[in-house]
Amino acid sequence: MSTENPVSAASPVSTPRLIADRTYRNYDGPLRTVRAGWWVIAQAVVRTNIKKVGFWMPLLMIVLIHLFFGLFFFLNHNVTRAIGDIGGGGGGGGRGFGRGQGVFTYAACCYLCVTESWLMVFIEALIIGAGCIAADNQANALLVYLSRPLSKLDYLVGKWFGVFSLLWCISAIPTLLIYVFLLTSYYDEGFWTQNPYLLPRLFMATLIAPMLNASLVVGFSAWSKGGRQAGASFASLYFIVGVFTLISGNILAKNAMTEIDNETPGAKMALARAMTIRDASVGGVTDGLAMNLLHVKPQDHPFQFAPQSRRLVPPLTWPLVALGAAFVVLPLAAAHRKIRAVEIISG
Repeated sequence: MSTENPVSAASPVSTPRLIADRTYRNYDGPLRTVRAGWWVIAQAVVRTNIKKVGFWMPLLMIVLIHLFFGLFFFLNHNVTRAIGDIGGGGGGGGRGFGRGQGVFTYAACCYLCVTESWLMVFIEALIIGAGCIAADNQANALLVYLSRPLSKLDYLVGKWFGVFSLLWCISAIPTLLIYVFLLTSYYDEGFWTQNPYLLPRLFMATLIAPMLNASLVVGFSAWSKGGRQAGASFASLYFIVGVFTLISGNILAKNAMTEIDNETPGAKMALARAMTIRDASVGGVTDGLAMNLLHVKPQDHPFQFAPQSRRLVPPLTWPLVALGAAFVVLPLAAAHRKIRAVEIISG
């Protein structure tokens, strides 16, 4: 019997060839935990948004608003000083005209720069934050993020800080530049004596709107499947609550002023509570806390010409602090609960 190999010589069996690579070796370096994963997420949020054309449009409007109030203060101050020199009064110190509405002080100018750009900060929050988590939900990208050495807290903090840092920069930097303008222009006219602690107070005031808007828009984004849905939900809360509290507060303030005219006991406190209710919204908390931080009164606003506005008082501080803390903590807690690598369906 033939013992010849059935495989012919013309078609030999191919055997795998091993490539000996003496340079390859397993990684034996140090193993470190990712401690700054949130910072990587925040950088990604910043880089993504500064490339958008829409990001720069509200920023341009904020700059124009600050320039308007800076120019208005400059003209107001110079005209008032000229009138004072003519009359022998030597006006100065930031006093201004306005139908008896009080004085347009340095602090009032900074207060207007912080608060009157609220709409642009809100629009910027929609552009930056509405899709920051909702887009990941829509693309099922959370599975990729959370499969890496990255916790839910790192992911959430990174998204929030990315949105907050952009909002703070666009609102704080122009305001601080206005402060520098006032300091360099009027340091010899009582700026330091009138406002020794204006800079730290102004710094704290610029944090309020970015923190509130960033927390709320991130919270709505985490519970949405798309940026439009998150933006619509956030806008609804912002404006519906704002209109409701504004109308309610004005009605209560009008009743309180009637009680003050009738010399009813406790009427002044009722007016302060009415002003607090009027500011019990996202924009109102920003306005009320900035007013109390900068020691500004409603009468210091140069464009309030209604007679009853001269009788208004600042809102109470601590109720607005508590409400602002709720606007920050509750949306972030809800977002942390919602963020999951895999959607869990119960029932």
